[in-house]
Amino acid sequence: MTETLFKKALVCDDGKSAGDAALSVGRYLSEQLGTPIHVLHAVDIPSAEHVAGDPSEELERRRLFTQGAANWMEERVHGAVSPKCTTSLHLGKPTASVIKTAKEIEADLVVLGPHEKEFLDFGGTQRAIFAGTKCSIWSQPAPLSSIERIVCPCDLSPLSMAALDVARDLARALTIPLHVLSASEPPIFVEPTVMYGDVPTPTYVIESLHEAAEARFNEAMASVNFEDIPGATHEFLIGAPVPTILDMQTPTDLVVMGTRGHTGLTAAILGGTTYSVLKHAKGPVLAVRSAD
Repeated sequence: MTETLFKKALVCDDGKSAGDAALSVGRYLSEQLGTPIHVLHAVDIPSAEHVAGDPSEELERRRLFTQGAANWMEERVHGAVSPKCTTSLHLGKPTASVIKTAKEIEADLVVLGPHEKEFLDFGGTQRAIFAGTKCSIWSQPAPLSSIERIVCPCDLSPLSMAALDVARDLARALTIPLHVLSASEPPIFVEPTVMYGDVPTPTYVIESLHEAAEARFNEAMASVNFEDIPGATHEFLIGAPVPTILDMQTPTDLVVMGTRGHTGLTAAILGGTTYSVLKHAKGPVLAVRSAD
């Protein structure tokens, strides 16, 4: 294993289908990569002072609930992931619990299942986690059976090249193929259907832009070390990035993408392309957090 692989993964379990999907990733990472796994179960219930009745009775009720939930969680998690994984139970807002726990255990990866209203508001949680932690996010839409290929969209930006480094290390460690994808979209100011006076924009202008982009991509890929990666390939396609990536992915493909985690405007916390892929992907997506 290399230094770019995960040092500790925080798996978010809601006790339902979303948790089942996240736990399946925890098991996979533990078995295939030896990643230490910590599973968090957060329950948002009112605090004792906000509940009518005898406060001491409410505190006892919460204590019994917490003990029962902790026992249930130990049995569920150790059977689904590994007896070696650690667990914690938080009473409070799930998003805040994820951020707090990630910092405490120094996780570099957070694993989330699909959206479940009772546990996590999927889009808001992703953005809040990126703003409040230094973690990458693994989004798992359904229980993981296997990963047969890694697909890595790459626009040659420093962000996407950093994600490619992670994708290469994962492909080597898992001994699976890696496919690097670049999608080139026609600039809106040279649409061939737009007329300037009586003269249409010549199609060769658009073709030359795509050819130049493809040449840059192929040159960059030629300098990347794909040694020891079985079936490493790269492909340049013309089309909008999000639908191109989604069309390319199968349920057994892991898409590895770069994204930033800076605080600030909500829309800037997750890039538009990465966020759209996370929401609509058929299979797992790993959003690699860049260094701040």
